[in-house]
Amino acid sequence: MDVSSTIFQPIFEGVKQYVVPLFQRSYSWNKDQWKILWSDIKELYDSENPKQHFMGSVVTIPAKSVPEGVAKFLLIDGQQRITTTYLILMAIGDLYKERGEQEKYEEIKNIYLVNPYKKGNDYYKLLPTQIDRYVFRKISENPNESLNHGMYEAYIFFRRKLALNIDLDKIKSIITTKLSIVSIVLDSADNPYLVFESLNHKGKPLSVADLIRNYIFMNIHIDKQEEIYDNVWKPMQDNLGDSIPEFIRHYLTMDGEYLNANDVYNVLKERIDNEGVNTCLDELNRYSQMYSVFLNPEKEQNENLNKQLKIIKRLDISTSYPLLLNLYDLYKRNIINADEFEQMLIVIENYIIRRFVCGVPTN
Repeated sequence: MDVSSTIFQPIFEGVKQYVVPLFQRSYSWNKDQWKILWSDIKELYDSENPKQHFMGSVVTIPAKSVPEGVAKFLLIDGQQRITTTYLILMAIGDLYKERGEQEKYEEIKNIYLVNPYKKGNDYYKLLPTQIDRYVFRKISENPNESLNHGMYEAYIFFRRKLALNIDLDKIKSIITTKLSIVSIVLDSADNPYLVFESLNHKGKPLSVADLIRNYIFMNIHIDKQEEIYDNVWKPMQDNLGDSIPEFIRHYLTMDGEYLNANDVYNVLKERIDNEGVNTCLDELNRYSQMYSVFLNPEKEQNENLNKQLKIIKRLDISTSYPLLLNLYDLYKRNIINADEFEQMLIVIENYIIRRFVCGVPTN
């Protein structure tokens, strides 16, 4: 592990790229964080003799790349700082271009923003997580196209601030030479996820869904991460949305053992370590498709089952879902037929109503 104090100039200079790995969350800073950062920058800008301003730490680890390619670093911690600083420099460059200062625009672009002689993903010095990549490229290619995304809103926020009688040369110098950070470069033998997890108390707290996704993808080879994200995780995320933690809790309690919501992450970690990430991910994918039917019963094509699942959803008793996952799995594997499954759903419906009438608690 190499730890050093540095500024943003050497962070961005040279033929290199910072890759936000898939186990990271998407860009999440908002106006509260932007205002604080701009206030710090403006204070340095207004000072006659600006001193170094400490921004925090940035943790990276060298990623494997071909010898003739770009030197790549996985951005383990500090994504929000690096991305926001990049967006500010992008806004400065675009304002140079609008004012006809083409040489200054090319300079800031080729030194801090892109690798001018590279193509494809290697062209950019920052490569956000896939969720943000489309918007990131759109801002780079056409900054005047309005986009409903936090990254674009950050770009517009700083661009408007920079347009208010700001000396672009001076502000660029402030950002690149007066904002200091602690750069922590991990060795290839270090476990980046453990470092990431230990830094979780900083910045915006991670949700259980964030932690689950992070741990899953840290156990998948980097060459396979994008494919698995596109084909497995994203469809599951699209189907379940904010219900992913609750789904995983119900999945983990299919054997009848009670599990507190606060223990979901640790129990899933243990299962991944014991059974392997691919096995667990395959099971999560399969059961998530069933769980999405509980949330949206209209997906079930059998009319009678559709009707019964809608009734159970209206009764709003999610404690039945671990049992339903077991039963639906039996139905999908043709161990029970549709009529048998329907009768089981009717029994569950009657049980729920009787429990409610008798005033018995859900547990």
